[in-house]
Amino acid sequence: MNVLNRNWFTLFPFAVFIFIQHQSTNATPATLLKEDNLILWTSDVEPYEIRYNWTLPYFSSLSAYSFKCKEFPTSQNTKFSWIVGFELNNRKENFELYVRLSNASFEKAIVKVKASIIDNQLKEVRSKEKLEELVVNGNKIKWDEFCKIDDDFRNQLLVDDKLTISLQISCFIQCSNFTPISSFEPNIVKCDLSNNLNSLLENPKFADVKLSVNGKSYLAHKAVLAARSRVFARLFEDLDEEYGKKRNKIIMNSTYFDEDVMKAMLQYIYTGKCEAVNKLAGRLLVVADEYELYGLKNSCSTLLEGSLSVENAINTLQLADTRHSNELKSKAIDFIVKNSVQVLSTTEWKNMLISNVHLANEIIQRLAQRLSMSMK
Repeated sequence: MNVLNRNWFTLFPFAVFIFIQHQSTNATPATLLKEDNLILWTSDVEPYEIRYNWTLPYFSSLSAYSFKCKEFPTSQNTKFSWIVGFELNNRKENFELYVRLSNASFEKAIVKVKASIIDNQLKEVRSKEKLEELVVNGNKIKWDEFCKIDDDFRNQLLVDDKLTISLQISCFIQCSNFTPISSFEPNIVKCDLSNNLNSLLENPKFADVKLSVNGKSYLAHKAVLAARSRVFARLFEDLDEEYGKKRNKIIMNSTYFDEDVMKAMLQYIYTGKCEAVNKLAGRLLVVADEYELYGLKNSCSTLLEGSLSVENAINTLQLADTRHSNELKSKAIDFIVKNSVQVLSTTEWKNMLISNVHLANEIIQRLAQRLSMSMK
């Protein structure tokens, strides 16, 4: 038996041990062992777990195709955040539910989600579970028809016209392409990179560039900015060629920049987190698009999808169109078509008929298609 095989047999019991300790069932997901690559959940070795309850008020007033979503941080001391989404079907007979990993310090993970509804006895009912490999800001764990909306649902699961969804999430960070070694050390030091970089942002002792917004300067580090944004990387290359290393001040000219937006963007660049994304989603979407911060852009887009209303649908549509946020644009058009009586009577719609004819035509075409289908 060669050395590689002996090392494999040395490691295999440890892999089995980790798997048994952290799985609630005895079934082995097919994605956990891939051909010759041993996948271990090392990330801070035990699985990360979070429980979260999401309450949707005024449930009976929701219209068909109503879409809601919520981003929730797991803890101030971790590098994870999640998005849960909800959408009623066209006849309000069922609803879709999904969970997406929106922010993390890694690219993908094995995630198990147990979703339940809290009934009027405060018990978890109608539970469903799924286990999948998720890519950050990529695919979702989704149930197209999570729960039937019937009399039992209305009488037992709605409390004061509120629906409460309970999520239990277990996250196993996947370390693939693992090369077997002769010894195995289970005491893995936790990585605190996000907090370390945040301290670097707050106390930029070795900063080598100033970003100027409305006369106020923010100290930063070229290497970090260039690594996170190809726009910054190209900008620094051009400036170095023209001025040499002496040029260390950049004026941020976007009309969407102010102190809050600048701080939020830098926080995302340094830590992968953005605490202000809920209140600054529209402006941050523009900045994220300009500086090719696609993770931040996706988070902003998802939050704007969940906050669509009669009052903001037209403006959200125009923002999505100019910033090439196709999923947000599609959701905005769907919302406008489904609520056409109210939206098409707003001032924003009348202004768009003049200023954005191509978008107005898209909506009119969709309305005509819907009318044609309803007449068949």
